[in-house]
Amino acid sequence: MKNVKKVLALMLALVMCMGMFAGCVQEDVNETQGTKPSVNNVDIHPSLVGKSNAERYPLESSKTFTIANRMETPNEREVMVGWNEVTGVDVNWIDLKGDQLSQVMAGGDMPDAICISWGVDKEVVYEYGKAGKLVNFAEYLQYMPNFQKMLQAYPVALTNYLNEDGSFYSLPAQSAGVGSPANLLYVRDDMVEEAGLTMPTTIDEFKQFILDMQAYYEDKIDGFKALNFLMGGEWGYIEWNGYMDNFFFPVFGKEALQTGYDLVDGKVVLGCTTEQYKRYIEFISWVYASGACEQDIFSADCTAANKAKTANNQAAIFPASSVNANNFKSGVVELSLIQPLTSQWQDQLIWTNNTVPGWMLNCINAELPEEDIITLVQWFDAAYATAEDPLNEEGTIYGNYLYLGEKNVHWRDLGDGHYERINWEEYKTPSEWANNEVCNTALYLSWFQDVEKANTAFYCKQTEVRDKLWPHLVERWSTSGLFLTEDESLDAADVNTELNLYMESAFAKFMTGEWTVANNWTEYMNGLESIGAIDLIDTYQAAYDRHN
Repeated sequence: MKNVKKVLALMLALVMCMGMFAGCVQEDVNETQGTKPSVNNVDIHPSLVGKSNAERYPLESSKTFTIANRMETPNEREVMVGWNEVTGVDVNWIDLKGDQLSQVMAGGDMPDAICISWGVDKEVVYEYGKAGKLVNFAEYLQYMPNFQKMLQAYPVALTNYLNEDGSFYSLPAQSAGVGSPANLLYVRDDMVEEAGLTMPTTIDEFKQFILDMQAYYEDKIDGFKALNFLMGGEWGYIEWNGYMDNFFFPVFGKEALQTGYDLVDGKVVLGCTTEQYKRYIEFISWVYASGACEQDIFSADCTAANKAKTANNQAAIFPASSVNANNFKSGVVELSLIQPLTSQWQDQLIWTNNTVPGWMLNCINAELPEEDIITLVQWFDAAYATAEDPLNEEGTIYGNYLYLGEKNVHWRDLGDGHYERINWEEYKTPSEWANNEVCNTALYLSWFQDVEKANTAFYCKQTEVRDKLWPHLVERWSTSGLFLTEDESLDAADVNTELNLYMESAFAKFMTGEWTVANNWTEYMNGLESIGAIDLIDTYQAAYDRHN
């Protein structure tokens, strides 16, 4: 049956989707820098103009394609059978183990396509592409309208794939950190309710919130701290930077989204040099001085101690959860996430996450007949279909991060072309459910459309991210998308290494009050300049300008 109906919760088109792209590559000539790629729209092939995805698919293909993946028994999975019917392309999946990948890439027995999540560097793929072994997708964008639309929404998605000559021989799985985002603040609902408090929406309300929480519980719970940060030792700054910078920093202004290098209106800035950063650091210092968090936050054993504190009901707010149902009188995990906050300097709700994708290998054998290449290009493009233009008339099937991953989904065949996913309650444990139902952690969000809070923090995380954070996601810029010269790249690596070390030390000094913005800002800025962090702004700006 060609048109699979009612694939329940197939909001991620069998989770087989990849990322978000839209655009095409042209070559412009720069007299001093040679060719440079730019991403622009490509006219859709005349045969596809005006057609919805439901009209495009299923494709009319009589061939069975062999596609390599690193899954166990992929051909037995109902999700794969369903995807064959949705797209109209019959696939025989083969399992590619270990170093077999390099062997088939180098040899002459390459499958029709490969979809794996690791094992080959970008440079190696580029060499295979230039040797004529892999299809250059830049030459087939006219057959990829879904891919182009996704690129318009997430232009950074090609960062790790686009070569300087404008080619790209693999398609990415765009992971926006939905499944395991770091910058989260959990709050215990039971403690909030007992203390008679309400969830904060502004930074001033948040400050009062932690003061009130601390005042209410410090005499009731021995060792209680309203805020419990997983920091300690050499990882102190790294933990805070990973967990909290991206949550709090945007609240204090609009000069940058991140404390590192950022791009604002075409200009490269270093967020930790801005007035916004001054306000942010003063807030961090206030948190430390308030007594609402541990004072030995940078001690070597602080991380383990803080995890224990959370597990022992001695904290109300924390960035990562060690609690379970046993921590709550109700026997059910009662957690919420604090939504993005606003302030007098920022009136928008902003949640930032780095959506630059990790390396994926989704490629097509260039030695196939042209007709087969076009079929597979469109097969990949189906994975970028959105809910606004689904793959079937019922609107139940569409793409959402094509990730043909090692873990996939268990589906039940209802007959007559109907499929449904197996609910987690039918598994013995939630983790068993996750292992069977979830293709990749970045896809958890899509599976939780119908899941409410249950007995693990896992469910709180997914539903709350979906409801409170994801609608306010603003994509962060990354310097990894710049084309640097060899000398620039080496200099940048050295500077960034020094910058991380310097910021770790400076952050601790500002937070604990050893430094203050009023007394030590000039000293702090001189330190940044001495390690080359300020000059690196110009390097990144020059690289950005060369290719834009």
